[in-house]
Amino acid sequence: MSPTAQQDKLLLPFLTLATSLFLLLDLVGMLQWFKNFRSYLMFPIHTLSSSIVTNTGLLTTSILQNNSIKMQNLLLKERILELESENSKLQKEIAEFPKFAEYQKTLGLHSYQQTVTAQILDIRVNTIEGTLLLNKGSNDGAKVGMPVIYNNYYVCSLIEVRSADSLCLSFIVPGQEFIGYIPSKKITGIVKIGINGMVLGDLLATEKVSLKDAVSMKKEDFPYFFTLGTISEVPPDDGSAERKAVLDSPLRLSELLYVTIVVK
Repeated sequence: MSPTAQQDKLLLPFLTLATSLFLLLDLVGMLQWFKNFRSYLMFPIHTLSSSIVTNTGLLTTSILQNNSIKMQNLLLKERILELESENSKLQKEIAEFPKFAEYQKTLGLHSYQQTVTAQILDIRVNTIEGTLLLNKGSNDGAKVGMPVIYNNYYVCSLIEVRSADSLCLSFIVPGQEFIGYIPSKKITGIVKIGINGMVLGDLLATEKVSLKDAVSMKKEDFPYFFTLGTISEVPPDDGSAERKAVLDSPLRLSELLYVTIVVK
């Protein structure tokens, strides 16, 4: 047997004897000094490790809480923006309510088969004063050529219709012509719109018009008369063949917010 093998064979009994002796001395209390010495040496290490674990936990908690606070702040800012937007919308609706209430009073005063209420979004589309943008389109039944009114007063006709909005040319845009009627006197003339307003022309010398006479017009495919305005200046009674009366509409586009599209 080699010396190394003999040493390995003797090592096991020695370790067993040493372990038994150590346990015996511990039982009889002779190793208390060793425990105290061990505690004295291990205390700083234990304290340091405990401090590291505690501080690491606090740091992790702080980071998580800080991230959580940042997220809450972002959510609060988003909510504040939402509330400000809702408040702005509410304030706008409150400001518009009197005009809508006034508009509602005009509904039902005239017998139309089908109408659609529209809101005016702009009165100067493409820099052309009197070209209106409405918030209703083909999805709502609107079609090109349909008249737009306010309390039976003619406002405009639809010239372009998209799915969700439409454009119309109002009565103040120069270059338009209509056949004008004074139903109460059975008088017919041509209404021309110029830069100075509306004029009813082609009046015969025998056709007498008066101040405040209402002048109406009709749209093709619609059986209704829509009022263009009233006569504010009568032609001179001089027998001239070019007699003209000046018309004035009570509508002011800048004051309108809601109008009615006559569908049929």
